[in-house]
Amino acid sequence: MHLHSRPTRGWWVTEEGVARPDLGLMAAVVALSGFGLLMIFSATRTALERQELLPSASTERQMVFMLIGVVGMFALSYVDYRNYQFLAPVLYLGCMVALGAAFLFDPVKGVQRWITIGPVNIQPAEFTKLALVMSLASLLSRGPEESYQQLPWRKVGYALALLAPPLGLIFLQPDLGTMMSLPFILLLMLFVAGATRTQMTILALTAVGVVTTIWRFDLLAGHQIDRLRVFIDPDLDPQGLGWSIRQARLAMSSGQVTGQGLFQGAITNQGLVPEQESDFIFTAVGEQLGFVGGSVVLLAFGYVLWRLLRIAVTASDQYGSLLSMGVAAFLMFHVFVSVGMTLGLVPITGLPLPFLSRGGSFYLTSTAGVGIAVSVWRLRSRVRFGALAGDRSLLAR
Repeated sequence: MHLHSRPTRGWWVTEEGVARPDLGLMAAVVALSGFGLLMIFSATRTALERQELLPSASTERQMVFMLIGVVGMFALSYVDYRNYQFLAPVLYLGCMVALGAAFLFDPVKGVQRWITIGPVNIQPAEFTKLALVMSLASLLSRGPEESYQQLPWRKVGYALALLAPPLGLIFLQPDLGTMMSLPFILLLMLFVAGATRTQMTILALTAVGVVTTIWRFDLLAGHQIDRLRVFIDPDLDPQGLGWSIRQARLAMSSGQVTGQGLFQGAITNQGLVPEQESDFIFTAVGEQLGFVGGSVVLLAFGYVLWRLLRIAVTASDQYGSLLSMGVAAFLMFHVFVSVGMTLGLVPITGLPLPFLSRGGSFYLTSTAGVGIAVSVWRLRSRVRFGALAGDRSLLAR
């Protein structure tokens, strides 16, 4: 194939004229997922044994999601990402219907976030993140002749209109953590799409105003207000509301430099950290493997995010750039908040750590997002990439 030719448009990404998949990125995802299974087993085995259940029950359940997610990631890397411009409206509307349908099911722990189908609980809010990324990328992307022009306020308004329905429905569930991730995704994608400093400033001030209004008029649920109070003062209710924060900090500090050893963490083995296998999975890493183990995990996440940003920079079109940046945005937000919760840097919001935490909906969303980003990498412009790298040998990759 001639060097300057572009891959033809089709449903599948064929080998002719495209780059190899980003095997390093996908290998990092698989490695983090496998490590997550080990941490989930360490955090749940003792409690399951006490209940006279199979110690690996939670791990095996997550393994099923891992297999589906990894296979899906590889499959999506061979799907032409440009097709999502046409599928995005359908996926977005489907997620809105699913978010509304969640209110028809009985509450779980006082919230209505899941659709229960037999033994499986589906959380539509997680899939909504990826559907929103696809929809925003389709809306905000422009041709090469428009890429250096100011982003029209009209498109900014349409983007806010896309954000409003899922934001409102997720707020009513309530799910504060997921709700906070959506504006972050929007702002980062608007920035990449070419929003001006004035537009970004006005949007940021608007977001602050909305948060202030919600707080001023007591629109948050009672448990959400309690979490904010305990974040400010963990000693407010050490045996109740502050228990999670105190135990998480204790688990992290007890790991010190090299940790207490795999399966040797006393706090983890006693199940003293609530929801440790999901929201607080990083405490299992910190206690058992210490600062060294935690640093390796964070470096792995840093590598994943770096690869996603690299894909965004080298994409053949703005739509591909926005897709990759949107995936990077929600993964970045989850890593920061989930790790920040364990260190007491941010309030407890119940967000899972990508690829490590137990839970199917977010895991499948994350792996699907990575698969789509790899498709962008495979169809990137080789000429543009070679020019950016300053090395023509990269064109042969």
